[in-house]
Amino acid sequence: MGFGQSPGDGTYTALDSALDTSPYSARPFIMIDQPAVYLKPGDRADVTATISIPSGTRDGGRYAIILVHPAAATSGAPTAFATAVAIPVFLTVKGGTATETGEISAIEPATVEPGQSFQVITTFSNTGNYHYYGAVNNVTILDEKGMVVATVRTEPLSRAIIPGQSVTFRNMIGTGLQQGNYLVTSRIEKQDGALLAEKMKTLQAGNPAPVRATPVPTTIPGFGALTALIGISIMLYGTLWSGKGGKGR
Repeated sequence: MGFGQSPGDGTYTALDSALDTSPYSARPFIMIDQPAVYLKPGDRADVTATISIPSGTRDGGRYAIILVHPAAATSGAPTAFATAVAIPVFLTVKGGTATETGEISAIEPATVEPGQSFQVITTFSNTGNYHYYGAVNNVTILDEKGMVVATVRTEPLSRAIIPGQSVTFRNMIGTGLQQGNYLVTSRIEKQDGALLAEKMKTLQAGNPAPVRATPVPTTIPGFGALTALIGISIMLYGTLWSGKGGKGR
């Protein structure tokens, strides 16, 4: 079995991953002695799961879920009441190297309404080869002057994030922002403060102020008097030229 994530809430569900090809899947390592058992009301049965690690398995962790659930009714009718038990399997390869890394793929939103509360949503993926607990999301917002206007932090995540899995963190900014442009920094850290991933993104509150064009003067200030003097000099030169016998019009 593989791990899955419920949309948007950061919780997890068990998925029947018949095509589970993750390099960190432990499904091929597990054998169930009784894939199906028949129980009458009040009956109990022992089911044994045998885990065998193939030689050559190296580095990191391997993960699976053993899911115990009612089989479909022989008549094809839906079961009136059904329960299921999901048993997580976490294996650490002995002598291997555990790599704990991550990547932030998205920070939302890009725009917000001025003065209104909003959520900063960070999508994070485990890019390492080992799981970790207690991941925390720290968000800092700076204004155009570089001043901190908001800082928020999630509670440590109670569930493990396994390799290849994505988790959504949500931080509420309750005070709202004035109109303008901001810089959002989102950090995912382990509970001990070790950095897993960091990403920055611009945030716009409201519409940007309209750009006003600066009028360009038709004449260069201070050059009006000089232009007049040049004109007078040309007239005087023409007069003197005519007085000396030059051809004038």
